[in-house]
Amino acid sequence: MVRGSKFDQAEFVEAALVLLSEGGLTAVTMAAIARRSGAPTGSIYHRFPSRSAVVAAAWLRALTAFAGEIETALRTAPPGIAAMTLIAWARAHSCEARALFLNEPASLFDTAPPEDLSAAIRAQEARIEAAFESWPDVSTAAGVDRAEAFARLRFAIIDGPIALIRPYLQSGEPIPAFVDRIAANLGCLVAAEPHPLSSRAAE
Repeated sequence: MVRGSKFDQAEFVEAALVLLSEGGLTAVTMAAIARRSGAPTGSIYHRFPSRSAVVAAAWLRALTAFAGEIETALRTAPPGIAAMTLIAWARAHSCEARALFLNEPASLFDTAPPEDLSAAIRAQEARIEAAFESWPDVSTAAGVDRAEAFARLRFAIIDGPIALIRPYLQSGEPIPAFVDRIAANLGCLVAAEPHPLSSRAAE
């Protein structure tokens, strides 16, 4: 009779995600994943061919959860509320938030991950882009052209909130309540009329 494995793939992904959130890529070694999960290193290699593969699986898990939040926010919430979505998600999922927002995707893999994982990561990135593309007011937002409307929306929903919370993710301190108020104000960028100085800056 074939004995079932004591350890499953999800445990290794969870261990890699925690390590990535705590110490970045250098902290994610097969030995460290084994120690964190309590599994022999061979069990990890039985499911993942390389460190890049398990890191990609951990990144995919965090990115998929984040993409779902952003997709829902852009579909159902006004900009001011949607701008606070990332912050609320980061509070509730600090491990995933630290992994995503304290690491650079371009330097995440020392070797190329398996194509199925790479494709799945690209699909989640495309899911986020599609959510922005389908935002119902993008064609009329702020009385500006489409490119500027997208730039405003992306800054309000993703780039601005990440900049606000990154120092707290780095230090491990709780994200203070005033960050939500700042983020809510970022939502005003989406509907704001162009500043009078903006036309002079373009000259």
